[in-house]
Amino acid sequence: MHNCVQLALREYVGNKKIDDILSNKEEMSDYVFSVMKEKMKSISIDFSMGAVRDIIEQVLKAQDKWMKDF
Repeated sequence: MHNCVQLALREYVGNKKIDDILSNKEEMSDYVFSVMKEKMKSISIDFSMGAVRDIIEQVLKAQDKWMKDF
C-alpha cells in the first residue's frame, strides 16, 4: 500500500513546483486518496484518508529536507 501511495504522489507532483505542492496539500491529499481508494477497492481493502495524510506528510518532510540540503 505504501508503494501505491508513493506512485500516486509521484503522478501528482510530477508536473508541479514544490511551492504549489506545499500550498495545496489538501488538493494533493484528495487526489491521492481518490486514486488509492479506487486501487484498493479492486482488492477489497478499505482505505482511510488518515493513512494517506500520514504517508504524504512523511514524503513531504523528506522532500523538503532534501531540498534544503541540496
